[in-house]
Amino acid sequence: QQGLALSPDMALARGALAYVHMNRDWNLAAADAVLSEAIQRAPNDPTIKNTLANLRAYQLRKEEALQLRRESVAHDPLNVIHQTNLAGDLYGLGRYDEAETVLRRALEIQPSAAQTHFALALIHIQRGEPDAALKEACLESGAMYRRMGIALAQAARGDQAAADEALRIMIAEQAQENPWRIAVVYAFRREPDKMFEWLDRAYALRDPRMLNLR
Repeated sequence: QQGLALSPDMALARGALAYVHMNRDWNLAAADAVLSEAIQRAPNDPTIKNTLANLRAYQLRKEEALQLRRESVAHDPLNVIHQTNLAGDLYGLGRYDEAETVLRRALEIQPSAAQTHFALALIHIQRGEPDAALKEACLESGAMYRRMGIALAQAARGDQAAADEALRIMIAEQAQENPWRIAVVYAFRREPDKMFEWLDRAYALRDPRMLNLR
């Protein structure tokens, strides 16, 4: 707010404010209002387009989100976060081959980028390739994504002992920061009671990823 008071045309401040409305306040209407003005002031700003794509995804306007994400990547093709988000939108639409192509491109730009190998692991799980999924998960640079990817891949492989141990480690390290992601693993394991237990925790902690349930 102070940044906007000093410079009303600062698109980045509007994008950040919208991000707070979405992920802290869970107020999508307020975020929409801020981003509508931001996109008018800076129609080609890739960060604004990426944030607006997040909002459209939360609103289940998936094709609009995908188009905005493509535009954000076109305006900032070396931004790996935007590339990974684009892959996520494609994945959500079941377009796994396209998502993989985007992720491979992101890895060419930044081989150590977090979340990319995790996303590839998810694609392999959807394709029924659990061994390939585990391989990708182990390559993930982000600790949280690596733990989650391994837990999902081991469950997909049917290795109960390894899956249980991976989930145990994930809970020990991420219980406070990522209860929603722990709930996702339990959902994949078809353990609904545990899934709802962790969703309740995520709601109580105002985990912003709860918006992904919309």
